[in-house]
Amino acid sequence: MKKILKPLILLSFAPYLSLAESFKVNDVRVKGLQRITAGSFFNYIPVKRGQILDDRSYPEIISNLYQTGFFDDVSLSRDGNTLVVNVKERPVIGEINIEGNKEIKKKQLLEGLKTNGLGEGDTFDSVRLNAIKKELLRLYHSRSKFDVIIETKSRPLGEGRVALDINIREGVSARIAKINIVGNRAFSEEKILSKTKLTTPKWHSLFTKTDRYSGDKLAADIQTIESFYYDRGYLDFRVDSVQVSLTDDKRDVYITINISEGLPYRIDASTFSANEVLNNSQLNDLLTYNVGEYYSRAKVVDSQKRIRNALGEKGFAFASVTVSPIKDEKSHTAILSYNIVPGRKTYVRRIEFTGNYKTNDEVLRREMRQMESAVYNHEKLARSDLRIQRLRHISSVERRERPVPGNPDQSDIVYKVKETPTRSITAGIGYGSSSGVMFNLGYDTVNFLGTGNAFQFDFSKSSSEKNYAMSFTDPYYTV
Repeated sequence: MKKILKPLILLSFAPYLSLAESFKVNDVRVKGLQRITAGSFFNYIPVKRGQILDDRSYPEIISNLYQTGFFDDVSLSRDGNTLVVNVKERPVIGEINIEGNKEIKKKQLLEGLKTNGLGEGDTFDSVRLNAIKKELLRLYHSRSKFDVIIETKSRPLGEGRVALDINIREGVSARIAKINIVGNRAFSEEKILSKTKLTTPKWHSLFTKTDRYSGDKLAADIQTIESFYYDRGYLDFRVDSVQVSLTDDKRDVYITINISEGLPYRIDASTFSANEVLNNSQLNDLLTYNVGEYYSRAKVVDSQKRIRNALGEKGFAFASVTVSPIKDEKSHTAILSYNIVPGRKTYVRRIEFTGNYKTNDEVLRREMRQMESAVYNHEKLARSDLRIQRLRHISSVERRERPVPGNPDQSDIVYKVKETPTRSITAGIGYGSSSGVMFNLGYDTVNFLGTGNAFQFDFSKSSSEKNYAMSFTDPYYTV
């Protein structure tokens, strides 16, 4: 057997390639496979029978195999006109053992690792131990545990598997010692921070944990502060910077938020782009603010929603409504320019339900006020949402519109429902001096056989009597 190439690293290809002779491949043979099937392997290797291999082919073959992430070592050799591929598979993660975690449950930690390709059954690379540590540190830092210590190690289990042992010393949670707002003039720091979720330690912090630092909560609080100002007319407001500092013992967090307020703007007028569905009078009636008021982003967003809903009631399911404030910096007034694009009138092609594992489609469909093949109507869909939500066996309802590819004037309505437990079974046994031993059995459901009908059955028996009771209720039955 003639040896062609056995690199230690990709950079070592060149010294060996000059020794390789080109040849026509009659067959490809692989050695060293354990878990990976030959069929899967040959999907990874860019070689076919009859192909001519030369010194430019070998690096590509080896690179392709390494890029799969499944192999620790790859080498090529030649046996006549047969290309022999020698591989050493990387082990898979057979089990993950975690000790010392209290703040975060093991299930959450494993889910965090799994989303990063570090779960049981995933290919293991010793370099990934550092990635595991980084991901766990990220999870703990998000819970304000900055002095957490995480130790990771791997050990072989045999049969190409390894175990990951993770030991965690969580430490203490960092508390927010101080939140400073710099640049505020119109509103006090106390008033601004009264709207945020993160706080300095209070008597109730032991239960609410609002004094624990979290990057996600801070980002949400920054948005809350922005909304606070935008809803009070401050169109020029901006957050210039945010500094977060940690004391040396990693137990206290100091947050400084630098802002520029600007001055508040009043609404001078509202203008609308031309459209053939709603006239200016109708549009003005849908606005939730008045001329002369201070600008409020919340009211503008609500006005946009009302306009879209009004267009939706006329069949325009995918209408676009955008607003651009045109500021006059001298008078500190703004004209709100609405760009309204109704789009095409939309027809509902199909209504689908998902998540109704125990409830028949027809039970949900009879609550629909919006019909298939009819013009899309937002108001009817809103009523349909409410009627489905009121069913005793449905706990939540989500609706989305799905455009039909190739048919811009059609839409599918897709409902995702979550069902509640609908059945209860009761049983009891007792003893009375006059009636002796007594027992009873009961069955009750509000969604009998998925029909949405209620059914109840009760049976009781003692030495002196038997009682049966049964009821069936069809809420849609009419005489």
